[in-house]
Amino acid sequence: MRSFIFNRVLFKQVDPIILFGLGLGLLGGLGLAIAGNLLIENILTSYQSFLQRSLIGLRGSLVLETQESSGYLRRFSAQWETENSGFSSSPVWQSRGPIPLELKQSGKIWKRQVQVILQDRDYLMQKMAVNSSECTVDKNAQAFGNALLFLTLLDFNAAQNTTLQADVFGGNAMPVLFSKCPIETGMMTDYPLLILDWKAVGWNPDEVAESLEFSTYTRQETDFLEQKIDQVMQQVPRETGEQYRIENLYRNKKMKLATSLSEQARWLALGIAGITLTLSGIILFFGFLLLLEFKRVVIETFRLMGVSRLEVTFGFMLGGGILGVVVASVGMLLAWSGRLLIQVQGWIPFEHFFTEWPPMLFVAVFVLTPICVAVFSAFVVRFRLPSQLNMSEMG
Repeated sequence: MRSFIFNRVLFKQVDPIILFGLGLGLLGGLGLAIAGNLLIENILTSYQSFLQRSLIGLRGSLVLETQESSGYLRRFSAQWETENSGFSSSPVWQSRGPIPLELKQSGKIWKRQVQVILQDRDYLMQKMAVNSSECTVDKNAQAFGNALLFLTLLDFNAAQNTTLQADVFGGNAMPVLFSKCPIETGMMTDYPLLILDWKAVGWNPDEVAESLEFSTYTRQETDFLEQKIDQVMQQVPRETGEQYRIENLYRNKKMKLATSLSEQARWLALGIAGITLTLSGIILFFGFLLLLEFKRVVIETFRLMGVSRLEVTFGFMLGGGILGVVVASVGMLLAWSGRLLIQVQGWIPFEHFFTEWPPMLFVAVFVLTPICVAVFSAFVVRFRLPSQLNMSEMG
């Protein structure tokens, strides 16, 4: 109780110079350091997550290619079904670059050059349900486009009946139902992409599929699946010249580059945070020293009244803890405001780029910051207080 009373008296009517020093050290230094690190960490985490979602949206987490040998792939599929792996997969065919196609809808016609991919609808919908949680995918949809495709189709309504016509599919108009949910291909494509269900075009995947795509959720699952596929492929009979290749998302050059850049950026952010925290600590150190000096008479008075050195230190800790709560709140508010500003201004031109902050991260900041400031203030008091308590001039 006496420590609480001491704290109230000590931090009341503080000199403006001291308030400026503590405010600059805490709010200007530590608050900005907290905000900057929260925002940078969120951007880096979101970047890796967005890149992964983009790669999965385009190619899946694991792709087995048999170099234009549908028979080899078909024999593997037959063997794979007996393994009961439980991993979702789909045979895949894709065009050699963009192809001309025509879309018709209620008297409107769009002629575009589009990259086309054929996949199983159920597999694609399962993959989109994970990567497009904010959008409900129509269970009857047969055609799925990336965001760039929908940007090129002015006044296109995915809910209306649509026909598709392309020479590669025989040149006949085929009715297709588009999904209003775009496929997450983000920074992986700079061209319109259209993924169609095999049944929509009437093709038999056993005859024309060139690869088999798998979707997993973690790197551990992907690495395990890669080993399992490789073991099965060793058992599948092959003809002369038949080869296979397994592409692992997590060994993709773009993913490796993104991981490397993120790690370097994190080290840079930690370095900047270290410098900022050091400067904040120096400012806080001298701010608390000034507070001790300006409140010397108050401290001596309480000391003569029987307040122990430990109680004085604890009183300082209470004040530091309260300041820490304010700093943590300001830092989190600045981080949230910074992210909102980035989204509103469109400085990162991807709609679903940011991932959510883990709630426990904010809890940790809100709890640890006051503790750290309180402990630091106690350190300053222990460093300086003995000479103050031994003084006997009371004026």
